[in-house]
Parts: sequence; C-alpha cells; structure tokens
Amino acid sequence: MRAANGVKTTDVDGAVRYELTQPLDDAWHERGHDRHSVTADPRFVDAGSRDLRVLADSPAFELGITPPDVSGAGPRPGELRRHPLVAPTLQDQFPRPQG
Repeated sequence: MRAANGVKTTDVDGAVRYELTQPLDDAWHERGHDRHSVTADPRFVDAGSRDLRVLADSPAFELGITPPDVSGAGPRPGELRRHPLVAPTLQDQFPRPQG
C-alpha cells in the first residue's frame, strides 16, 4: 500500500505510532507522481513482533538496499558500557558499613 495520509500518535510510554488514514489513490500515480516508487511488501520476518529483519526474497535486495547488521545493537555487557571519552569510575577503597 502506498500511503498518502496518516496520523502520528505518541503513547503514554513514549512509543510513536503511525496509522494510515487514507491510501494513495491510483489517480495520483496516473498523473505521473511517484513514477519511480516501488509499492511492495518489504517481507519482514515478523513485523507484529517487531522483528524487522527482511527475508531473503525481500524486494529491498532488488533495489540494491543492504539491510544493516544490527546483531550487535542493544544493551551491552556492563564492562563495555563506558563511554570512550569518560574516565573509568573508581571504586571506593573504603567501603561504608551497610545497615
């Protein structure tokens, strides 16, 4: 589906959603607009579960689009969470009594 009009909403948890309100009509395309656009299913693995990797038969590959490798994205182990420009945090040599 080619989208012409939509509504952006932000949930209370900060999630942003886009909802199509009106599909792009064929008359727009017949007037020569979006002549080089491709309307196709991107072939996501499981969009409903937010797995936006694309399957091997995705039209993205025909268009020369190389999906980025996101396998290293996300939270990192604690020892790798330091910003490279920040000095390491020193541990207190004199632990305070608990309780």
